[in-house]
Parts: sequence; structure tokens; C-alpha cells
Amino acid sequence: MKTNLIKKLACLAVVGAALIWAGGATRAYATDLVLWSFDSSAPGWLSISWALNGSTAEDPSVGNPAGSLDIYDDMSQNDQMAIMGYFDGNTTNSGPGTNLLVFTNLVFDILWDTSLSTVDIPTFNSAPGIEGGIAIWSASKNNSYATLGYVQVPTDAATGWQHVNFPLTPTTPGISTPCYALGFKKWTSTYLSGAANFWVDNITLQYSPAPPPPPTLSLGSGSVTKGLNIYDDGAAYDRQSISTIVANTSGPDYGYAWIGNPTPVSYSVHVAKAPGISYNNYQLHFMIVPGRNITETAPDWNEASALVWFIDSQPDGSVVGTLRYKLNNAGNNTYLFGSDTSIFGGPGFAFTNTIVAGYGGLLGTVTNVGGFVGTWSLTFNSDTDVTLQSPDGSTHTVSFPQESDAQAFAAPVTVFWGTQPNTAGYNQDVVLSNVSITGSSNTLNADLTQPLDPAFLAVRASNPSLMFTTPANAVYWLQWTLPDAGFGLQSASSLSGSWSSVVGPPVTTTNYQNSFGTQTSMTNNTRDYNPGPMGAAYDYGNATSSNAVWASGPTYDAGNSSSSGSLELSWTWDYTANGDGSADFTLDVFPSAVDCSGGTLSFDIMIDPSSTPGLAGDYGYLQVALRDGSYNFAFISGFGEGLITAAGGATNQWAHVSIPLGSPAMVRGLTFQDYNDVGRAIDGPETIYIDNLQLTGVSASGSTTYTILGKRSVYITSDVLPSSGGGYFRLQKP
Repeated sequence: MKTNLIKKLACLAVVGAALIWAGGATRAYATDLVLWSFDSSAPGWLSISWALNGSTAEDPSVGNPAGSLDIYDDMSQNDQMAIMGYFDGNTTNSGPGTNLLVFTNLVFDILWDTSLSTVDIPTFNSAPGIEGGIAIWSASKNNSYATLGYVQVPTDAATGWQHVNFPLTPTTPGISTPCYALGFKKWTSTYLSGAANFWVDNITLQYSPAPPPPPTLSLGSGSVTKGLNIYDDGAAYDRQSISTIVANTSGPDYGYAWIGNPTPVSYSVHVAKAPGISYNNYQLHFMIVPGRNITETAPDWNEASALVWFIDSQPDGSVVGTLRYKLNNAGNNTYLFGSDTSIFGGPGFAFTNTIVAGYGGLLGTVTNVGGFVGTWSLTFNSDTDVTLQSPDGSTHTVSFPQESDAQAFAAPVTVFWGTQPNTAGYNQDVVLSNVSITGSSNTLNADLTQPLDPAFLAVRASNPSLMFTTPANAVYWLQWTLPDAGFGLQSASSLSGSWSSVVGPPVTTTNYQNSFGTQTSMTNNTRDYNPGPMGAAYDYGNATSSNAVWASGPTYDAGNSSSSGSLELSWTWDYTANGDGSADFTLDVFPSAVDCSGGTLSFDIMIDPSSTPGLAGDYGYLQVALRDGSYNFAFISGFGEGLITAAGGATNQWAHVSIPLGSPAMVRGLTFQDYNDVGRAIDGPETIYIDNLQLTGVSASGSTTYTILGKRSVYITSDVLPSSGGGYFRLQKP
């Protein structure tokens, strides 16, 4: 028995800890995992769909020994190459995945092809403004990617095979997620053109020569602060934010702009916890960005215009809020920071401006001597005048230099609140307890001590897994070190008591429900990506025509005679001309991925009697895919059947479908696919109706585990304490 024990008393102090580890002589306790030696056919290597400039081929004549993977990156065709190798040759592995935390290194051999490469190795490694070298990617189930780090191509690889040793760091965000694929990725943007060609061989994961130390259990530092936790991921300039939901033109629009309002409009955030004085150059921010459907993490850089309030820590412990803006400067921030010398001047110029009408720059600042904690607000007293207020009551009123600059921020606007460390390696926690917008045509008062309401706010983050809400009944924060493969957290009211897993009773949560009761419950033939309401549209396939609309009938709303409406999906097939193919409709359900692990997807379905039966009397083969936060695609495992079977065996009748989602199941959208093949050979129209669409998730209260700073972290909630006075906790491995 291997255990790690911690005692928890009513005062919430750690009194002692005991650790037992069954050890032995130092030895290689496992064989290194050789993923690909390319000595024979190695399936599973492919260029992912949006990385159009990469390709692979197995080259049996080149290798170390013979046999290797030839990777070609045509940087003049696109700005990104990503080549993934799936361990079992597909992207929907149903197994447990590989735990990278039990390995210490990824090693491989590399040889640069000087005949096909039009850039040399130093240029490829360090061209300005791009990712240096090659990014190593890990892909989890459903193609959620994590960057493990970067490797430089050895310059000697131009003259012969070189061995690359890439350390795996347990603190890397995403490394603890079970891995199904590893890959090589290169992003060049517009900074580099030409081609790079190289071979790789003997891709291997190396174990430590000795068993890793057992995990160490401890209370996490700091108090349990109620609100939305925003951890940075340790990378400088990565933004972790939430934003308002602003729908497409066909849906409702939450009017959060200040322009044209007869009364003052205020935007505020209450900071409940933030880094202290030792974390100089840590940044919180407000961003107000013109436009709808703004879902990226860095709108201050990407969007053409932005008003940004940078709230930055200073070496003396104070915090300064600096309000800046830019106009018509997409993919850049030189107008935001006034660093374009031809416009703002500077050394060597006869003029120096901090703000220039028509371009942007510095509007003004306000200082809070006591740090980040408290309420920060921007109040627009008119279209052009704004008052900055810090938590200690300090204010500063500033104005746009001309009316037209302010008018660039007319409705609609999207508002962001979040954090950005401007120094790598901080890995700090900021807790926001409230954000609000008052005085605008619509108001927002979001209590962030409760889970985000996806109708109003969405996560826009470089690492969404590091943003979560403190449970209302959280007692304290428990952590343990990695690796922890095989260990489970248990609790008991006494050392001699009965030990049990630290999980609460299973809780089923309805994450989404749409009965299509009114026309405003969806947007017709629209991929809005940032609902609500839900957008539905034909996505792809070989149908010759298609339609996705709200229908006033038929409807299936048992027990609710006043409700009506359903989602109507229709398409036409020409099998004679086009052969096998599908009709795929995607429903944009959430603004960002929602965890539906362990839950179900359910809906009612009916086939319109005007639909065309195929040779087998069927109407196609129905499958449903989950679309994750990046809209990666994966069919729901275990579900797939004839459309007529799903509809209860006949047309013109409703049937209920309930599909277990398994785990993990991160959902942002759904794709309904109906497939036409040689056994059906359908030529003609099809129409189906979907009603009472519902997504649920199942979790255990108090048991959600996060990976932060190389540690597992979990809230211990009052409902899972083994006794009213506290108890004992241990990590156990049989």
C-alpha cells in the first residue's frame, strides 16, 4: 500500500503529514516507449485541415536506420504547418490515452534537406516575430491541442543526422491531459516565406531511470476566495478573459455601448484577489471593442479599433490604470501605445505626441496605492468624456481629442475583462467577483461567485482550463505534486476509520435546452459561433440544396400545448450524379466549450413523409458529432443508426433519442450528419424535424480537479468533508 496522508482540523491548519512509499533499488522501471521508428509503414501521420502548407510522406530510403518521415513545410502558401501523428492511426481513440507525466523526455532524430529547403536552419529557427524552431504539440481526445514547448533544429542537421532531446516539464499547461497524438507545428505568419524540408526518425518517449517520487499532499496557499479564478498559464502576454455575448445581426443584440446614451454609462469590475508587490508588470484589463462575434483572445491586437484600460502593477506596490485606444490598426498595436514614430514622433523627430486624433494613443491614467483589490470603473459622462476611478476613490476625467474618434465605438461593442502577465513564469491567480455595465440600453450585473451564464458571458482565454468558479461551499484548496498516476484522493474521519474517495453525490446539470418554442429560439441558416440564440446551418457534404430554419410546426412538446415550433433541416441528394456522401448541419450552441462529460445529448426527431426513401427503405445513416472549443470534430462514440430507426421506424411520427456522451465531452456545437451510400442510393429531397434539444453533464460535487503550477488542485467542499470537524485526507495507490 502506498499512501500520502494529510490531517485537516476545524481550524483548517495542517498539523502533520505522513508519507509511505514502497521503494527499491534504483533501476529502469519501464521500457522507453518508441512511438515511431518508420522502419515499416507508420499510419496516423497527417496534416490537420487548417494547416494547408504541410505534408508528410514516409521515405524508406532515408533514415537512421533506413525509414523516416519526410516533412515538407511550404511557408509561402500559408502561415501554419501542423503535422500530427496519432498513436493508433485515427483521431477518435476510445482508449485511456497516454500519460505524458510518467515520461521525462521526448527524443527524436532529425536531418535537414538542403536540396529542397529554400531557407537555412538559422533563419527557420529564429526569423523575427514568429515561433522559434518547431513547436511540439500534444493532442488529447477530440483534438484539443497543447503546446509542450519549442525545439531548435540543430545547425549540424544540414550535414547529418542529429539527436534532439526535448525535456517534458510537468508544469506545462495541458501536459497532464491524456495524449493521443504528438506533432510538429510551425507558425510563420507573414514573416517568412519559402520552404523547409526535413526528415524525422526514432520518435521516442523516455521514462526516468528510476521510479518518480510519490506525490506530496498539502493545503494550497492562500484563502479560498469566492469568485471567478483566472490563473495565467505562465506564458508572457497570454490573455485570459471573459467577454460579453453580442449576437449576429439576425439575433438579439445586447446594447452595451456608451455612444448616444442620454445618461452616463459605467463599466466596472470588482477584484477580490490578485498578485502582490513581488509580481511587477502583472496586468488586468478592460477592453471595449467595436463589433459582434468577437471571440479571439487578443482583440486589442487583432481588431482594427479598441479601447483598452491596462491596469498594471508597479515596483512600489501601487497599481496604475492606463486608458488607451487605437483606430484602424488591425493586427498591430502601434497606435494603441503611440509607438509609430511617423505619427507620434519620438527620438530623432521634431515632435512627440502621446495621443493623435484619428489614430489613438494615451487618454489618461489613475493610480491606486493599495494594489489591485477593489472596484475599478470607467464612467462615460458623454460620448467623448470618461472618468477613470480606482478602488481607493481616485479619479481622473479625460476626453477623446475629437468626436469622430469616440464615434468609432458606437454599438455594437464587445466588452472584455481579464488578465495578462507581461513576464513569463508568474502562474498567478486573480479572482473577479463581479463585472457590471450600467446606464447602457441593456445592463449587465454578473455575480462571478456563481458559474458564468453562457447567455451573457463567455470565456476567451489562451488556456480556458485555468478559469473556473470557486464553489459556494468550498472550505479549502488541496494540492498535490505530479506525477500522480494511479493515486486517488481519499478521506476519513479518523486514521482508523473507513476511507472513501473524495467525491460528492453525482450531480446532473442541464447545460442547454431548446424547445424551439418561438422563432427567436434560433437563427436560420446562420453559423454565428457566438450564440445566443443558437445558430443552425448546412455545414458541408454533397447535398445539392439545403435549408436550416425554424418551423412553426410540427412540434413535440408533451404536456405543453401552448408551446410550438421545431428545427427543420432539409436537403436534396443526387446519388446518381454524386455518389456516396453526407449532408451535415452544424448547430452553434455555446459561445465557448462547456463540459458535458458523463451527460447526455437528447432530442426528439421526426421524418417528414415527403422525404425520399432509398433502396433499403431508409433515409440515410444518422450520426452526431461534438464540436469542441476550437470546433474540432468527433462523432459521439457508440451512436450511429439508420435515420428511420432513430425516428422510431416510420415517417410522420416523433421518436425520442438519448445519447450518452462519455468523458471527456467538451461541447461548443453539434453536427448532425446523415449519410447516403450505395445501399440506399437516394435521389431526392429529405426533411427532418428536431425538437426539445438538451445537453446535460454529470459531475461529482466538490471533486473537479485542476492542474496548476505542476500540481493537482481541488476544492474540498463542505459536503465531502468526512466529519463536521474536518478529517484526514490521503493519496492512495494500491
